[in-house]
Amino acid sequence: MPSEERALFAPPSDATRLRFAARAPFPLGPWWSAGARAHVLARERVNVANPRNEASVRELHALLDDATTFFLVDYQGLSAGELGRLRAAVKNVGGRILVAKNTLIDVVLKEQGVEGLSGTLAGPTALVLVGEDPVAPLKAIADFAKEHPKDLPVGKGGLLQGGVVGAEALARIATLPSRQQLQSELLGTLLAPLRQLVGVLEGPQRNLVGVIQNYSEEKKKEQEA
Repeated sequence: MPSEERALFAPPSDATRLRFAARAPFPLGPWWSAGARAHVLARERVNVANPRNEASVRELHALLDDATTFFLVDYQGLSAGELGRLRAAVKNVGGRILVAKNTLIDVVLKEQGVEGLSGTLAGPTALVLVGEDPVAPLKAIADFAKEHPKDLPVGKGGLLQGGVVGAEALARIATLPSRQQLQSELLGTLLAPLRQLVGVLEGPQRNLVGVIQNYSEEKKKEQEA
């Protein structure tokens, strides 16, 4: 066999295994040696054991332990100032934008049993945390993107009430009315019949007051006469 073919069909080196494993979105085949796997796992443990990473993991656990809804967006291309304005816009509607390493977010999510987002955690990724209203932060991000010359940031996916969703779902969610809008519309719907009822009740009351006043004036005239 020519040397080129031998090189082509030769078993991959440990370095090749490691590079491929870091990107593989599926279980690796039998050529993935236990030694190479142990090396990668050890390397990940060393990275997470870094004091700064440990602090980030603790913060992520505190924020995501009870979270059933959060979103991921690609902020690549935003300047520091633009990212600051985006943070402020999201904060104003009860949300929060957190930038952390993809590997750390992935570690925390997997520890919580959340699967299906590893492929989304590629490239610059910001974590969008929500409060009682999951729609308002996405609407703020969508409004920000409309005004940005490059339509940034871009939705990537996330978790909605415990289920994994993609970028298309984020775009649809952003078009829904916010909690505040729904409350305002509901309040208006509830108040409309009440206003009508008050108007109906006030009508006879006004008429009755007029009748009493007229009767009182007539009695007063009779007494004066």
